[in-house]
Amino acid sequence: RGWSSRKHSFKLESFDLEELKDKEKTYLIIRGLGKVYKANKDTVFSIDNSFEWKSRFNSSNFIRKGVIHSYGGYGLYSSKNNILYFDPNTKEWTAVKQKNLNPVNNTSPLSIYDSIENVFYTTLGRQNVHGIEFNNYKTVKFDFKTLNWTEVSQIDNRIEDFFRKKTDLRILNY
Repeated sequence: RGWSSRKHSFKLESFDLEELKDKEKTYLIIRGLGKVYKANKDTVFSIDNSFEWKSRFNSSNFIRKGVIHSYGGYGLYSSKNNILYFDPNTKEWTAVKQKNLNPVNNTSPLSIYDSIENVFYTTLGRQNVHGIEFNNYKTVKFDFKTLNWTEVSQIDNRIEDFFRKKTDLRILNY
């Protein structure tokens, strides 16, 4: 059959989009965060009142109870270590309330939301403290019920040393 097209008025500043799906909906989120689009069959439309932030690249995006969330990211010369959610009523991003500070300030692709326990885990990644970059070996979790960050464990840094010395493999984001 081949390709077909139709006239449209859809204009994007960037086509660097990340797909995020739940059971019924497909979203396209601009990398760096900000703009949110919804895809429905062959139509894509903006659902936000935002702009292209360019401040949360490599953030971990997930859907919790039907709401888009985003953890961390790097941009504008800083790492982020909090969780934001996209409020469909205001069509804006808002920080999730938390009772304590996240013990790590990192960006890591090794993150996951556990819908059964209602907690978010993140581990490894790069961390910048007072302008000094180093590898983070801690695993932390955010409990959405208690709104607390907790350090869960610390991975032995010899694992990274092994990968660097014995193989050509590297742990992601290092």
